[in-house]
Amino acid sequence: MGSRVSAILIATAAILAGCSSMNIDPYLKEGYQLTGLEAAAVYERGLEHSDSEKLYYNLAYSYLEAGEYDRAIETADKALELYPDMLRFRYLKAYAYREARMLASYERELLSILDADPGNNDIRGILAIYYRDMGMDAKAKEMAMEILRRTPSDPEALSVMADYSEFYDSIDNTADEEKLPERPWNVPPALYDPLRILRGEGLISWT
Repeated sequence: MGSRVSAILIATAAILAGCSSMNIDPYLKEGYQLTGLEAAAVYERGLEHSDSEKLYYNLAYSYLEAGEYDRAIETADKALELYPDMLRFRYLKAYAYREARMLASYERELLSILDADPGNNDIRGILAIYYRDMGMDAKAKEMAMEILRRTPSDPEALSVMADYSEFYDSIDNTADEEKLPERPWNVPPALYDPLRILRGEGLISWT
């Protein structure tokens, strides 16, 4: 009896392993040619047969395209349960929070990325600019100074610190008259720059 149960468990494990390792290329290929919720439907079908991180990523990204930020976050959270070390899903969550104007969650997600990747000056730069734009001057300067301790010539950190220097203020008396309008919230943010996932990396293809 025990050997029979063992055989059943082994067979079940083999079936599950086969499901998770099946060829997902057809779903990636089909979904890649679609956008938004149409693409999402394809990746959802694929996830019925495989728990591939690529399918999860493309599904979450497709929800972002469709403006379905809650569903994108939910999908990323499911993926993180399976792949807790894959920061790309945290980047997706950060983007979704930002576009949904859930700014406290956006900040918290960026900080969680920084906790997992302490050497990531790109995230520090994003946070420094965010803090500056939100009027959190002390946090902006602290983050910028941390960047400059690591990379003294970092242009974004220098730019942030320049906004707080007396010298900058003294030579820029007309700046307020010439400032460009603020970027609308629905335009891709500077957050995209060093992080491919947040600069419109796009879907993962089948190639």
